[in-house]
Formats: sequence, structure tokens, C-alpha cells
Amino acid sequence: MKWKEITVGQVTIHFIKTEKFRTVYTLITLSEELTEESLTKRIVLADMLGFATEKYPNRRSVMLAREDLYSASLLCNTRRNGKYHEICISLTALSDKYTEEGNLENTFAFLNEVLFHPLIQEGSFNEEILDQVKELNKKDIIGLKEDKNSYSTYRLLQEMAPNSKLSVSPSGTLENLEAIDGKNLATYYQNVMKNDNVDVYIVGDIDEEKVTHLVETYLPFKTKRAAYYDAFTETLEEREEARVIREKDAISQAKLVIGCNIEDMSSFDLNFSLTLYTLILGGTPDSKFFKNIREKYSLCYYITASSLKLNHTMLFKAGIDSKNFDETLEHIRHEMKEMELGHFTDTDIESAKQTYLTMLKSITDSQKSMAYSVLLMKSLDLGTIEERRENILKVTKEQIMEVAKKIKINTIYLLEEASHEESGV
Repeated sequence: MKWKEITVGQVTIHFIKTEKFRTVYTLITLSEELTEESLTKRIVLADMLGFATEKYPNRRSVMLAREDLYSASLLCNTRRNGKYHEICISLTALSDKYTEEGNLENTFAFLNEVLFHPLIQEGSFNEEILDQVKELNKKDIIGLKEDKNSYSTYRLLQEMAPNSKLSVSPSGTLENLEAIDGKNLATYYQNVMKNDNVDVYIVGDIDEEKVTHLVETYLPFKTKRAAYYDAFTETLEEREEARVIREKDAISQAKLVIGCNIEDMSSFDLNFSLTLYTLILGGTPDSKFFKNIREKYSLCYYITASSLKLNHTMLFKAGIDSKNFDETLEHIRHEMKEMELGHFTDTDIESAKQTYLTMLKSITDSQKSMAYSVLLMKSLDLGTIEERRENILKVTKEQIMEVAKKIKINTIYLLEEASHEESGV
């Protein structure tokens, strides 16, 4: 995977050259700092951009336009990236090598239509289409409460980091959704096009000079690009004693989510030593959590560890019977202490390193993965795939032990089973 970055006007182009695929994958990200007020609008706006344009005024005409590009795949969605929120527009289309000359230019012309010519008439998005999109988003917002895994994580983050970017609802809020109309969304669209940071990722067997010309021609953004891109959120305040929140719901399996502070550490330790710590502790079926808490003591149905590095946060998640809450928590604390004391083997370290190397290798199996790998590389200062491969092999047991001392439990959240009387059944 060969990667190169250039800046054209206010747009940064990331060329990811590979001959592995017959298609060219283009990802355009528009980024701004995440706020609760703007998140719902950005989710709705992304959906509207993919729904209709001036030239293609309904979903069917958009679909037919994609078919004319040899069934090109268009995806408009959003994602969080640390303190930023990103609108992501991606298009996968056959390379000119496998179609007539000009298909790549036609795909850029289509992206121009999607991004620069949405269906806005008399200063307003089409209200009928907007109502359809809002109804879909309403279901997502309401559905968060029904997805107990996602809901319990959201509630943990609300309690752990209130009034922070971590605590913002992932799907937006009904109140903010109801406030959106065609006119204020059109105004917000203009704001995005003027002020968001724009990056373009191109993955495939591409000619850099040709693609640069296409970006200049069809993606003429005039945004106010930030001079420095720092996606890290503020470090969370530590607690002297972990806070415990228990809530009840009509569920058959309790959801335990534990939020930990990741204390300041070097970029190397954050990207590599912490990764191995996470894998050894709870990131694989060979992890200490899985082998001991799940298999040896049969205290949970599942248990995992993961990290939100840009948010200085680590999460432990488990499905348990609420009667096992205290014992499960005791064993989690014990396994964390074992990591600090170095009670894990060279075989554990080697297995975790091989898992990481396998994950690295799989990145090049997908154009989307390759693009997002470069995006993450920019956010976390990860280095290229080859540099990551070299760095993970350098991590020592002592470095993992030092990292273990910098993981501190902040908040413990349990969504537990309600009785029939409590649940109204």
C-alpha cells in the first residue's frame, strides 16, 4: 500500500495506490468539532445529500445515475473521530481500465452533483423528502433505548463524562430533530461547505496527476481549513473512588459497562503498548478476561475490553446475571492488577502481537479499510502499516506493565434485570 498526501487549495488529497482492485474508492470527509447542537443536523444532512440532487431529484434517479456508472456504490453517512464529527461521502466505481475511458471523470462529476448541487429550491431542502429522512432518523434515536448494548454504553459515557463530547447521543436527539426544517438545514449546509475541514481519500490503481485535476475541477471546496488537526478530546478528570450506577430495565441479561481513564502516555505507548495490553486483558478469546472470568468462573456470557484512544477512555463490557455483579467486578479488578504486576507470559505477548499483525494484514483486503486506515493514521500519528508492523514488535513486557498502571476505573454502570412488578409485566 503506497500512500502520498498533497494539498490542493483547501483540500487535502490522500493517494493510496494499489493494483489489487478493479475499482476506485473515493472517500470525502467533511469535519467539524462535535457539538450536541450540530450532530443531529449533520446526520440528517448526510442522508439528504445521498437522497436527491438538482439533476437527480429523487432516489430512483440517483439510483439510475449510479447504474450508468456501472453500478457505482454511493454511501453517505457520519462518524465520530475523537473531538470531531465527520460527514462521509464515498463512491466505489470501476476503474477506467475495465470500462470506457472517462468513467472515473464521470464519477467525480456525480460526486460534484451530490456535494455541490443538493436539491435546494428557494433556499430550502425539499420538505417532503426531509420528512422521510427525519422519520428514519427518529426510529434510530428511539431505537437506541431498545439496543441494550449500545444504550448501556451511552448511559455509562453520560455518567462518566457529562457535558462532554463523549456524552453526546450517538444518533442525535428528538428535540434537535424536530427543530430541523428545510430552510435551516439548507443554511447549515452552506455553513458546512464554507467551514468544514475537507479530506479526499482515493484508493486504487490511479494516476495522481489525473486525480488531482479531477479534484480541482469537480470538488472546488472553498472552506477555511484549520492549520492543525488535533482530534484528541480533553483528558477526563480522575475520581478518587469509582462511581457506581445501577439502573433497571425489562431485560433478561444484565449489561455491565466499566469506563476507565487512560492517563497521559507517549504516542508509542498509546498506539502500541496499550493495544497489546487491551488484547491480552480482554481483546481476544485467549484474553485473561475471557479465559478466567468467563470460562474458569462462568461469571458472564461475554466480556470484552476496548479503547477510545482519542477520548482517553477504555471500556470493559460484559453480559452477566446481576447477582454476579460484585464478584465479576472483583475479578475484573484482580485481572487489571495482574497486568500491573506482570503476571502474563511471553506467549501472551506474542499471541497478542500476532493478532495485531493479522489485523494489519487484513487492512489491505478492503479499499474502505485502507482509506480509513490512513484517516486513523492522521488522527493518532500511527505511522504507515509497515511502521506499525515494526513498532508493535518492539513493545516489551515492561512497557505493557507501565501502561497497565495508567488505566484507572472511573465509572461502573450496570443495567440490570427488573422484577415483573418493576417492569410492569
